Amino acid sequence: MEWGHGKFLKPLDVNEVHLLTFHQYGKSKYINLGTDYSLEELELPSDEDIKDIQLKFISSGFDVIIGGE
Repeated sequence: MEWGHGKFLKPLDVNEVHLLTFHQYGKSKYINLGTDYSLEELELPSDEDIKDIQLKFISSGFDVIIGGE
């Protein structure tokens, strides 16, 4: 069974997916600029979450790289 994102990407001739995890590294830039950081409450994905997403892409026929390696 093909996963939803796989159905979207296959017609675009995409064979490889890079999973880039969310991080809070840019937060200090917003603080230094005096700007609200709207992603403060966003939870970081767990290793299990990333593995689950990776497996979904793999089961849809994609090569998957985690972290942009």
